[in-house]
Amino acid sequence: MTSLENTEPKKTKRAKKVVLKSEDYKTLRNQVYTLFYYSNKPFILTELNLQFKEARKTEIETICDDLTSKGLLTNKMNGKTKIWYLNQNKLNYGEKENLASTAGSMDARKQSGVSMGELEEVYEEVKEEFKITKEKGMELRNEINSLNNELSNVELEDEIEKMKVFITENKAYENVELVDEEEYKKHKTVQVKYRKMEAERKGILKNIINSVSEGMGKSKKEFMEEVGISKE
Repeated sequence: MTSLENTEPKKTKRAKKVVLKSEDYKTLRNQVYTLFYYSNKPFILTELNLQFKEARKTEIETICDDLTSKGLLTNKMNGKTKIWYLNQNKLNYGEKENLASTAGSMDARKQSGVSMGELEEVYEEVKEEFKITKEKGMELRNEINSLNNELSNVELEDEIEKMKVFITENKAYENVELVDEEEYKKHKTVQVKYRKMEAERKGILKNIINSVSEGMGKSKKEFMEEVGISKE
């Protein structure tokens, strides 16, 4: 007869929760993310485990899920296999999370096959492209400012209509005989001379009226009315 001890179901072992020390976790997480960053390719858990042989799969999976929750990685399922890849919309992880360290970055670059010299070359190329793009942007900005100072289509149409009205109003002067420029200057000189003489004579007349009216004990207005001199 089978004993009760043999009939009891076997207890299943619970999966151990991965617990890493704070600094070790940050270092490994930084190395994993840096590998994604410089490789810029999707990874499955097996590939990551080959890259980080010192870490367990559960540790790496926890880190990848952590990075995914932060929006730094994204994942999708290919059958039963989970694939992680870099989130292109958020590439400043090192600055925001303060996870970047020289040792981790160097280690990940070494694992991804990218040397510091190659990265510096890429940096210089991108820097030059940025400079060219910036110059083109300034040229476009200047062109836009120039266009903003010009008349719009509506304003041009308004100016055209004004010019049409001006031409119509001045058609009556098309057949007017023009005066020679030298002749015009001659008449202008004579006119200026006569106006000067007129001003001088008005001044003399004014002085005479003031003197006479004062001698007669009358105001200037009374004297002018008495002798019949118009104010004009």
